[in-house]
Amino acid sequence: MQTDTIQTIPAESAAGARVLPIACAIVAAGLIAYFNSFFGQFVYDDAYIVSNAERLWPPTQMWSDASAVLWATFSVNYVLGGLNPVGYHAVNLAIHIAASLVLFGVLRRTLLLGRFGGRFDRSAAILAGSISLLWVVHPLNTQAVTYVIQRRESLMGLMYLLTLYAAVRAFHSRGARAWLVVSIAACCLGMRCKPVMVTAPVMVLLYDRVFIERSLGSLIRKRGLFYGALALSWLLLWPNAPRLAASGSGVQQASVTMWDYAMTQFGVILRYLSLTFWPAGQCLEYHWPLARSASQIAGPAIAVCMLVGLTIWALVRRPAWGYLGAWFFVILAPTSSFIVIAFPIFEHRMYLSLAAVVAVVVIGGFLLGSKLCDRMSISPARRGAAGLAIVVVLAAALTAATINRNTRYYSPVWMWADVLDSYPNSVRANYNYAASLADAGYVDQAAGHYRRAIELSPGLAKAHNNLGFLLAGKGRHSQAIEHYNKAIESDPEMVAAHHNLGLAFAAENLLEKAEASYRRALSIRSDYPQARNSLGALLYRRGRYAQAVAEYRLALKADPQFAEAMSNLARLLSACPDDKFRNGRKAMELAGQACRLTDYRSPEFLAVLSAAQAEDGRYDAAIRTARAALRLIDPGIRRQTALQIERFISQYRKSRPWRDDSVD
Repeated sequence: MQTDTIQTIPAESAAGARVLPIACAIVAAGLIAYFNSFFGQFVYDDAYIVSNAERLWPPTQMWSDASAVLWATFSVNYVLGGLNPVGYHAVNLAIHIAASLVLFGVLRRTLLLGRFGGRFDRSAAILAGSISLLWVVHPLNTQAVTYVIQRRESLMGLMYLLTLYAAVRAFHSRGARAWLVVSIAACCLGMRCKPVMVTAPVMVLLYDRVFIERSLGSLIRKRGLFYGALALSWLLLWPNAPRLAASGSGVQQASVTMWDYAMTQFGVILRYLSLTFWPAGQCLEYHWPLARSASQIAGPAIAVCMLVGLTIWALVRRPAWGYLGAWFFVILAPTSSFIVIAFPIFEHRMYLSLAAVVAVVVIGGFLLGSKLCDRMSISPARRGAAGLAIVVVLAAALTAATINRNTRYYSPVWMWADVLDSYPNSVRANYNYAASLADAGYVDQAAGHYRRAIELSPGLAKAHNNLGFLLAGKGRHSQAIEHYNKAIESDPEMVAAHHNLGLAFAAENLLEKAEASYRRALSIRSDYPQARNSLGALLYRRGRYAQAVAEYRLALKADPQFAEAMSNLARLLSACPDDKFRNGRKAMELAGQACRLTDYRSPEFLAVLSAAQAEDGRYDAAIRTARAALRLIDPGIRRQTALQIERFISQYRKSRPWRDDSVD
């Protein structure tokens, strides 16, 4: 591959002296803006990380994943710190700061190119640093940095910038081949982060044509093999095809046409631009309406088409400015054009495009300010100080906004409350806010928002099921049954609703109906461990011990770490009225494992362990274990449980094991 060029960087050594302090300022600004992101928890789609924890190490299961590079970084996090969110936030921030430094390098080297006639030789480092500084602290990037799962965007962005930076270095370096290899490698890694990387080879080629070579033919003759290798990296996007088809992202959906989606994107792009200049009203999940009427489409379409037209004109008449416009629109094109994606707007999609807007503002402001200062005979020192002051003030304001925005990621409750402030009539926001409230223990508030979600969408099966679960927890089983039935009416194959309905029937002593519900759940999913366990408990309650043992064992086969099924089987083996089913040693083994899995914090599991110890004749140990269970219980709240354990202890003091009463 030939690498000689027509451009040089004459002021490289002179400008290089400023690089280190500016780079340090960028790093410091990023740390200040995102220091409180470390307090953030896993929210929303971060659940994918938690649910895939068993696949994170060893990571071989992820090698074939369409985002294998992303999951490799999560694997490193998991090995070093498990599922502690702090480590994940630290890596996200490190990626973002690294991307800002690479952006600084690309901008500085570009401004030093000979094609600018030395206009930026003295100011290249300051201008590039100012752009990178404002970009690294801008709150519009919080979704790509503080939202853990969107490492996918920031990591892809880092690889994108590295692809361009290495190519730029190759265009001016004696060791060009090494830099070209780095560029190709970064491009390949980026393709296995996110499909938006598809535009990287295009933007590198356009950069070469705009800033380096006089003609496309010359460019292809000199670096044709390099661009061929970049193009081959597109083959790495193939694994994304089935994933996108399965998720509904990147393919046409039945209710949304390509035309609907494209027309909606005019307004979305204007929203992105407005957030660039006034980042107020940010939202994790927008409920953006589809633009289908002329009144919804016309205004935004005219504005965006004018910007696109201006970009095309600039590429012909003012190529450097045109490149910034192309950077903005080309990178947004995969998500903001005709390719239908499940959600038309997400702030993280602006991660790289934002850099172009900031560059236009900073460089445009510098050129305009220089002309004004020349007319007003203001000295270079004063104009430099004024420009620096403006950048510092803007950076401080953006940093404060970013710090404030990071607080929304402190918990799912805070995040969904924020979404609900923007969209109070959103079904998804009400449902997810209710779920986060329930997880945090705010049961009454959660029930209220589940009811609101049901008002907005009466057939929302998940909301009916979850509301029923909350009502059952408060002992209102008849109301719970009503909601479970509505959930099943909306979604007859909802296995959790059938199981929960069985639990409510059992609580109302409607045992035949409970058994029928459990068996219906298992007819839908035979390896559903919760239904197996509940059916086993019901069969034990009805004196059908052999069948109960079989169900417990099937539950443990489906989920070998299912502590409740272990404890239930241990109770049967230690307290069953039928002698032939009791086995104290096996019961102790199972009950002990259930206690270990729950860190000895479950009084019920400890009580079963005490019963197993008593069955094995270890009455002193049984008494100690039962007393440990009592210490975990507030008798004023769980009086019946406390009384039951006290009855256990009474039996053990008489050197008698506990026996459950038979029903049948």
